[in-house]
Amino acid sequence: MRYKVLIKMITLPKHTILYHGTNKQFEHINGPAWFVMKPEDSHQWTNWKYDDDSNGMVLKYHTSRELSLVDISDYSNDDWINFTFMLTGEYDEGSPWVLANKLPYDGWFSEEEIMIVNP
Repeated sequence: MRYKVLIKMITLPKHTILYHGTNKQFEHINGPAWFVMKPEDSHQWTNWKYDDDSNGMVLKYHTSRELSLVDISDYSNDDWINFTFMLTGEYDEGSPWVLANKLPYDGWFSEEEIMIVNP
């Protein structure tokens, strides 16, 4: 039996400003990363693993091209994990990374965050 899965897409325009909150020190993001559209929303990630946010910072980026993103705003986290399992055969929180490397999309968009696979 075959199932047809409808994937809703959005396009993030070139030069869109995005923010990444982190407590790590680096010059460039290497690999998949979460971004948000508002700087104030990125502050929650400056100390997400630690109580002390003294090393936390908000990094500002802009897109250098249009990005094609899967819109997962209608999915719960469990739905998204199950969806990626159907496509990849892997069932864990890492399965979206596997999916991202198999499909020709730049990442995914939810109401709160944007995952860019290769920033």
